[in-house]
Amino acid sequence: MKILKWTSLMAALLLVAGPELMLATYSSAVEKPNPSAQDSMTAQTDSVVAYNAARTLRHLASARKDIAQKNISGAQRELGEALTVIGQMKSRYLTARLQELIAAARIRLTYQEPNRVLAYLELITPAFEDIPDPALLKEAKQALGRVEGVLKNSDKEAADRELAALMNLLVSQTEVRPLALAEKHLLTAASELDKQRGEIADRAIAASENNLNIIAFGMYSPFSETQKSLRRAALDYAAGRGAAAETGLEQASRAMEQSLKNAGLKGRQELQSLNADIRSLTAKSVQSGEKAGSSIKALWQRGESLAERALDYQTAAWEKFQSSRTDADDLIEAKLHLDYAEIYQFTTGETQQSAKELAIAESYLKKAEPQTSETEKAAMESVQKGLINLKRELGKKDVGQREQYATIRDILSGLIH
Repeated sequence: MKILKWTSLMAALLLVAGPELMLATYSSAVEKPNPSAQDSMTAQTDSVVAYNAARTLRHLASARKDIAQKNISGAQRELGEALTVIGQMKSRYLTARLQELIAAARIRLTYQEPNRVLAYLELITPAFEDIPDPALLKEAKQALGRVEGVLKNSDKEAADRELAALMNLLVSQTEVRPLALAEKHLLTAASELDKQRGEIADRAIAASENNLNIIAFGMYSPFSETQKSLRRAALDYAAGRGAAAETGLEQASRAMEQSLKNAGLKGRQELQSLNADIRSLTAKSVQSGEKAGSSIKALWQRGESLAERALDYQTAAWEKFQSSRTDADDLIEAKLHLDYAEIYQFTTGETQQSAKELAIAESYLKKAEPQTSETEKAAMESVQKGLINLKRELGKKDVGQREQYATIRDILSGLIH
């Protein structure tokens, strides 16, 4: 059986089986967060995911060997095994599981009555309680409430928009993104093998290997440790554990110093800026009040954006050979500063800093414009108009603004990749 058909069949089976089967899988895979060290993944899960990434890499090495020997069926078999293991890895991530459940709800919305979809959502709602970040949990519940409201009014179009916004809210960039990209490249490879194009399939597999290496070996890198420490500090602060939050900041600062020793020229300046802000906040006594908590969370979110940028560069480099664009660097930098603007607007409330980041994003877009092809001009114009609207409504903190950021980010991602 072809891999793409197998993937579609599995998705169809999950939809037919309904939420009960999906939730049973969810319940067996989820690991409850440890109250004394709340994080999105436990050390045990880290090890399991890293081990499975290594397993997948072995299947991919065999697939590439089969391609070199013109054994297409053997390569397809190995890719099928690799995709199966990736599916098992995705089940370890809370946000990935929730996104799959919401994606299933969106598909159901296309062929079922809104009240049936509403009943489906009521079955998966308890899974949201396992979100360890109190602020994210609150936002997710509010978003789910908006979905339920429009479903009760039988507004399918509005419900789909709200479900899409909820999925965007649940994206955890550095956890799920490398795995999602690895899966995307393997599906591309499977498609190319179906067309007997082994050389292109081999390149796609090589790109997938890059992302899996991040999971297998980068999980314990200094920057990864920085991010884990910042996230723990944010969660500890939200739970009223001020001393633990201070310790987390100190650990993040030490890990960041190690990251800078290994950093290349590209991105060093942003890492140095983040490190300076971590050290500045660490030097202060972490006091009670929302501002300190927002500052810690903003540092973590900025780190997530930097990790996202690294993945963008890696993926764009692989895809350059099949694109008319000669360089996506300016678009990647524009996307980074768009992320920063959203963080300053919604996390710390620094409107002036948010406006500054939007201006930087605009400057990178202007640099990218000369390289824009005819087919990309409409998308570029949409991004530029979106930035103008964001600047005009900068003082607001409503759902429409968040959706606007998400829309622009999606368009930029499409232009980059």
